[in-house]
Amino acid sequence: MKQFSHTNFDRAFRPDEVFECPERGRITVRQVEVADLFLPSGRLAACDPSELMSVSAGVPFSRLAPRGRHRVHLCLAKLKYKTRGEERVACAMVRFTPAPAAKWEMAVLPDQNVEDLRGDEVFGYGVDAGLGCFVDAEAAEKLSDEEAEDLYFNRLLKELQKGKQFKNWAELVIDPATGANLVAFSSGYGDGFYPSFWGVDESGELCCLVTDFGILLKNLEGAATFRLGDSIGQTLAHPDFYRLGMTVRVVPSDSDQNLRLETEGANCEVVVTNKGNKCLPHRSQLQVADRIYSHDLWFLEPLSGDSTLTIRYSLGTQAL
Repeated sequence: MKQFSHTNFDRAFRPDEVFECPERGRITVRQVEVADLFLPSGRLAACDPSELMSVSAGVPFSRLAPRGRHRVHLCLAKLKYKTRGEERVACAMVRFTPAPAAKWEMAVLPDQNVEDLRGDEVFGYGVDAGLGCFVDAEAAEKLSDEEAEDLYFNRLLKELQKGKQFKNWAELVIDPATGANLVAFSSGYGDGFYPSFWGVDESGELCCLVTDFGILLKNLEGAATFRLGDSIGQTLAHPDFYRLGMTVRVVPSDSDQNLRLETEGANCEVVVTNKGNKCLPHRSQLQVADRIYSHDLWFLEPLSGDSTLTIRYSLGTQAL
């Protein structure tokens, strides 16, 4: 199975840990136990709770979690800025057993296969409301659209806004017949796309599931530079491109003031240097179709054959 970068969960859920981040400085963490998640069916789902009325939300992971009540833990990261400080949810864990994880496996839906992923791609769920949650999928499936909307707007948001300060988490029963509930929590820096990982103990049994909100990760970036005159009409070669499963092509143009670059498998940033100076396009356009990113750049001056293209791209993430 492929290995993917994720937060060092062992450290994240250990008291008094301090993480050093090159961009954000020192990050201290603390852990809180917030509520029990009741899974009567064991069909565990992680999603944005505002999307429970959508057929794409609340789909359970392919692995069945243990049925019953399981404690939800949050790792809260204390972040310091020049004028203020704040605390955000770095990771959310539902723990099934006290056994430590011997390995971590990306949690996937039934129609997902990690071998289909390229480069630093991950499976996860999208967040548009700044919230994630754990929920029993069977209970969530029973909700009508009206009930799901009421759950989010009239119950969950009110619960989170109780008191003088917005809460980091809330728990609500969504199926009174079984007692199945939903445990929601704020999602790191807010909206984004977040993967979850199964913790597997030495005996091969599931001991926990963690959603990683990326606060305790650092982004790794790479760059490769090419001469424009040698690149037009060519597929650019670089060891990083091969490793990331990324194809980069410079498409011929009928104008020396236009540049078109196509990347497949991953997006990138294009920086052009013309006559030794960084050359900013006066207009640009990005189109995406079937995992192909088409960058069209228009310049006010002709680009010489000695102009250079610098392709900047993500090399993924690394745990702090």
